[in-house]
Amino acid sequence: MYDIHTHILYGIDDGATDLEQMLQMARDAAEDNITHLIATPHHADEHYWNPGATVRERVDAANAALQHAQIPVTIYPGQEVRLYDGLLRDLQDSYVITLNDSRYLLLELPASHVPRQAVEMVHELRLLGITAIIAHPERNAGIVSDTGALVELLDAGALAQVTSHSLTGKFGRKTRQLAIELCKRYMVHLIASDAHNTRSRNCKLKAASDIVSSVLGRDYHDYYITNARAVLDDQPIDVMPVDRPVKKKFLFF
Repeated sequence: MYDIHTHILYGIDDGATDLEQMLQMARDAAEDNITHLIATPHHADEHYWNPGATVRERVDAANAALQHAQIPVTIYPGQEVRLYDGLLRDLQDSYVITLNDSRYLLLELPASHVPRQAVEMVHELRLLGITAIIAHPERNAGIVSDTGALVELLDAGALAQVTSHSLTGKFGRKTRQLAIELCKRYMVHLIASDAHNTRSRNCKLKAASDIVSSVLGRDYHDYYITNARAVLDDQPIDVMPVDRPVKKKFLFF
C-alpha cells in the first residue's frame, strides 16, 4: 500500500521525536503492508516551517537509515502546507513542494473554519497545474457544520483525503460517521494515515481500508488504493461525480 500523508521525519514537527521512533514507525508501516510513504511535515502552520530543501535532505537521510536497518519502506518528500498568503510565491520558489514532485499538493485548512480564500487558492493552484488535496476535511469545524463547504472546494478542483483514524473511530463516533458519509457521497478521494508516532497516532491504514471494504464495498477500497498510487506516480485521478448532500449538519454539541 501507499501512504501519502505521514509525519515520519523525526525532530522536524510534532511527528516522530527521534531516530528510533522514526524507524519503529517505518517498521509498523511495513507490518501494515505499506511499502511507499510520503513524508509530509507541517509547513507554515502556527509552529513549523519546513522548506522544501530541508525536507528533501531529511528524506535522503531517513531512507539511508531505513536501508541500514533493513526496513522495506521507501520515503518520498512532501509537505502538509497550511493555507497562507505567500503559498503560490513559495511554490514557484520551491520553498513549498508537492507530494513527490507530482501535480498534487497536500493542503491543510485551519481546524476551526474554512477560510474565504480557500476556494480561490484551489483555483489558482489549478491554473498552475497543481491539484490541492484537502487534508482531513472530516476534522474541520466548518465542514463538520456544513459539508457544502467541502463541495465548494471540490467544485473548484480540489480532492479530499480522510484520515485512517477517523474511520477506525479514534477521533470519536461523530467524526467516524462524517468520514463514512463523505466517502459514500464520493467527496473523498484518498485515505492516509497522518501517522505522528507509534502509540496514539500510529498508522492503522490497513484497518481503515478493511473498514472501507466492509462498510462501503470493495470498489471503494480499490479506488482509494489506486488513487494513492496515482499521487505517488504523478498520474491523473478519476474523480467521481459528487452525490451532493441535502444540507445537513454534523454537530458535536
